[in-house]
Amino acid sequence: MSRLRALLPLLAALGAIPAPAAAQPAAGDGEAAMPRYLPALREELARLGLEPVCEVESPLRARCTFHHVTDDARRELTAHALYSDVSDTIYLWIPGVVLAPPESPATPGLLRRLMELNGTLLVPKLEWSPSDGEVRLSAVLRTDSNLDRRALRQVIRILFATASRYAPELERMVLEAEEL
Repeated sequence: MSRLRALLPLLAALGAIPAPAAAQPAAGDGEAAMPRYLPALREELARLGLEPVCEVESPLRARCTFHHVTDDARRELTAHALYSDVSDTIYLWIPGVVLAPPESPATPGLLRRLMELNGTLLVPKLEWSPSDGEVRLSAVLRTDSNLDRRALRQVIRILFATASRYAPELERMVLEAEEL
């Protein structure tokens, strides 16, 4: 019992120490809670002329969709950005670069080419989903210390340039293998 009495002042002192503040700022009156860098993400996408449509999924997550027409005007690319304050990342991706279902004769050769390209690409990576055969181009930008706006713009430009450069080649590979 005397030990417990000796610990009482220590326990009282610990209770008086304030808890650390949350990284997420509180929403003001009438303002919906949103991820901290979402306004900056919208601003940078608009600065690139991409006209983003963004939705807040929770106070810690948001998703933006935007479109880009390639320089040769042959295709319109739809891209997405998933921003999370939980993981402190912005995951950017262009879906449907090409489709190669697992049973397609083109898939083994295409997967080899994707691995070759991933070995040379510095920022983005090509991902293949075995469930539906979708190949997507993606990149991750870390936001743990801040949002580097210039890096964000550059990553988006690189994604679109890479998709414009390699999508025709990958599509040809799939078409040629299916013709055999």
